[in-house]
Amino acid sequence: MMLLVAACLLGVVDAAGSDGKGRPSRGGSAGYLAGHPDGEVMDLSEMNFDELLGRGTPALVKVYADWCQHCVALAPVWAEVARELEGEIYVGRVDGPKNRMLVKRFGVKGYPTILLFRDGKMYEYGDADRSLSSIVGFARKEYRRSKSKSFFHAVWFSKLLRALYAVPVVGQKIGRAHV
Repeated sequence: MMLLVAACLLGVVDAAGSDGKGRPSRGGSAGYLAGHPDGEVMDLSEMNFDELLGRGTPALVKVYADWCQHCVALAPVWAEVARELEGEIYVGRVDGPKNRMLVKRFGVKGYPTILLFRDGKMYEYGDADRSLSSIVGFARKEYRRSKSKSFFHAVWFSKLLRALYAVPVVGQKIGRAHV
């Protein structure tokens, strides 16, 4: 078991799983991140967020709650934003009530909150206009008009959390071997 934890921390084994081609599984949280923005909205969590930022590619993130009607209304536009920014910027979403540590780190005061992470800084989208053109314009250029906040990210923290949550139960299959 200790070998599995060590392998996860070193990145030898993907504790959360992927589709076998290095891409995240689309059924839930993206456990393993794609090499470049693929035009789809990524489910981000406390376990994979810092790893995403560690890639150096900018990320546009929506923090939402299922019960928030404004968040529900923004969902189809958010999918269009991801397609529009394909190849340029990761587009993801964080379920705020399920990821309270991230919400606290971001300083989120309400839902939905749209944040751009670029060059080690965080920019908050403060416009009430939640149209495709406005959000894409913010992500590409207009973020420069916003006041940035320094943001700390640590890839090791995501890997540690993923490893801790993926510790197998005695008797659970791991590949072809049994524990």
